[in-house]
Amino acid sequence: MPAVANIRSWLAVALRKDGALLGTIAVSRHEVRPFSEKEIALLQNFAAQAVIAMENARLITETREALKHQTATAEVLQVINSSTSHLAPVFDAMLGKATELCEAAFGVLRTWDGECFHFAGAFGNSQLTEWARKRPPFTPERASILGRIVGGESLVTMVDALRDQTSPGFREMTEVSGMRSGVTVALRKDAVLVGSLTVYRQEVRPFTDKQIALLQNFAAQAVIAMENARLITETREALEQQTATAEVLQVINASPGHLAPVFDAMLEKVMRLCEGTCGHLYVYDGERFHQAAIDAVPLVKDWWRQFGPVQVKTYDTPLGRLVAGERVIRIVDAREDPATAAVPASGSWSMSAASAAASSSPSMRTTLCAVL
Repeated sequence: MPAVANIRSWLAVALRKDGALLGTIAVSRHEVRPFSEKEIALLQNFAAQAVIAMENARLITETREALKHQTATAEVLQVINSSTSHLAPVFDAMLGKATELCEAAFGVLRTWDGECFHFAGAFGNSQLTEWARKRPPFTPERASILGRIVGGESLVTMVDALRDQTSPGFREMTEVSGMRSGVTVALRKDAVLVGSLTVYRQEVRPFTDKQIALLQNFAAQAVIAMENARLITETREALEQQTATAEVLQVINASPGHLAPVFDAMLEKVMRLCEGTCGHLYVYDGERFHQAAIDAVPLVKDWWRQFGPVQVKTYDTPLGRLVAGERVIRIVDAREDPATAAVPASGSWSMSAASAAASSSPSMRTTLCAVL
């Protein structure tokens, strides 16, 4: 493929949901110019959005309840779009929807700075909201719910808080709120803890798997909102990236259950912001990669589309390495990297054999590949 599209530097990110490979999004350049850490972070952010879009599409086909969840998700995304650098309204909207759809009495969101948890937002019980707001930053006890989140757990459920928890801080919160059954979900960015989302009921009634999945989806949106806010405060370049992110989110809102326009818009933004010359997005079904979107000159598009699904036959190719578990593959010069010499598809084609399709294009060299 590098010679077909004149690829030199290349970058790909995996599309993953709970560790399962769903696809990949990649962008490349005609020249040897490695992608920066910021460009990698941006592509990973788009990859996270693609996973959310795919998960939303799956939910909306399941039940009418999933449609209600999708509507709430879209409303939160609209708040993210309109509050690009302000997290308070995003967290308020998210907690409101989470407590409503999960039939919870209260919800609280906290941020984590590496040492302490800080209050970020709450919804529901006014007495507990005031208590949580006034509580100073704190480091949780190791055996407590938040201590387990800090320790690496992604999800902690409580059947009955009065029975399950004994730490002084949690007992105080239980007495103030009347908390019984509850769920706490970790907010993580690239496996790094950045906060927590908790909802609870005032009766013993455990949350269902669908409600927990919805909370995890809201948690993913909270992480994206936090990342967007961080990016937009850094540089004017971050503002342009945020605008592109918001535009993709608008496409997600306008196309619930339809992934093609989401992937096309996402890839177009990635290409522009990462200064790429060729980009493509594959969806992985567990056996083969299927073409979902491509952004390139017409000659390369025509060449690419003649092939069917790509079946990985060896793990030393870029797609094979993604299947094997790697999350990001960055190739400085595809012409010099042995991993890009041959990438089998449904027929037989190689990255080096494609030069004829793009012989009139500039040299495409730096490549980034990632997985969702």
